Amino acid sequence: MNDELKKYPASAYDENLRIKISISLWLAIVFLLRPYAVMLLSIVNMSNHTQLIHLLYASDTTFGLGAAAALPAMLLFIAWTKRRPDSGGTIRWIWHHGRAFLMTSAVLNLIIVGISAFWVGRGPQLADVTQAILTVYIILYLYRSERVRDTFRDFL
Repeated sequence: MNDELKKYPASAYDENLRIKISISLWLAIVFLLRPYAVMLLSIVNMSNHTQLIHLLYASDTTFGLGAAAALPAMLLFIAWTKRRPDSGGTIRWIWHHGRAFLMTSAVLNLIIVGISAFWVGRGPQLADVTQAILTVYIILYLYRSERVRDTFRDFL
């Protein structure tokens, strides 16, 4: 029996005996993908399409940079949708490097939040500080969590 199977309760595994993404990892992924969520919410906001974007980002440019920073996390999300026993080598490679993809998105996000906080002398806003704190927490979580490491090692 695989050592990882002894570490976690049965509910931590999917029907193919692969470690599922934990709730805390899902929250980190959703947070890193927030520019896309903000974009979708902005589209459905009929009264003001850009209000939410401008609340969280200093400009359309920093929003675009934030969306670019989220691309590695989006790639991992796409790999998750294709994570099946018959998946090809590319999906398995992306999954195996998932922690690095998320870490890359998080570090880029932190840089973008810094740019956004000081864009055109605006100064840091509550949204900037909150995003920076959450991003640092996510970076530490991704770095330290054994469950995260095991989740991405489990599908080779």
